[in-house]
Amino acid sequence: MAERIRFDYSELRGKIVVKFKTIAKFSEVSGIRAEQFTDAFKGDRTFTQTEIAVICEKLEIDDTEIKKYFFTT
Repeated sequence: MAERIRFDYSELRGKIVVKFKTIAKFSEVSGIRAEQFTDAFKGDRTFTQTEIAVICEKLEIDDTEIKKYFFTT
């Protein structure tokens, strides 16, 4: 079985807090449940492609910066 990769979402969390102040507020704006963010930040899940697209749109993350926010280990 392949080893599970744990991604570091600290840059993403920081950007959310700077722009929206709380994960709960960003959750409302993005339509992604706060629990899904919590689980991802704890390393219990990864974001889906659809979630990444929505998050990038709402946070104005450029395509060239996706790796920085979603695929840092």
